[in-house]
Amino acid sequence: MGINVMVTRTSRVWLEPSGIVRVVILPRPTITREDGREIAAAVIEVGGGRARPLLVDIRQITHVEREARQQYHELDGLLRAAAFVVGSPVSWVIGSFFLTLNKLPYPTRLFSSEAEAMAWLAGFIE
Repeated sequence: MGINVMVTRTSRVWLEPSGIVRVVILPRPTITREDGREIAAAVIEVGGGRARPLLVDIRQITHVEREARQQYHELDGLLRAAAFVVGSPVSWVIGSFFLTLNKLPYPTRLFSSEAEAMAWLAGFIE
């Protein structure tokens, strides 16, 4: 884990030495609008306000409110790309649903492997 870890009610956020911002969603039944705002603010702060690649581990999510998903649009201009790591058929469905409903303005993909996600994001490091 990176040196400066921000912890919100629902996540841990840090900047990897490589320049990739990491978000690990903690086990929660629902991610609300307020949770989404907190996570987005943490991503901006940890990233130093610079456009960076983002890796989000959504393996522990069971439901994300629509308003929470919209917070990823607020990061437009601050993300070069986003990779979502899923670990089960349920999280794959949630991730696919999210990407289908939310056409994000930066390259976005789902991965079942953290290593594959990091390798893909490496192509977006400045």
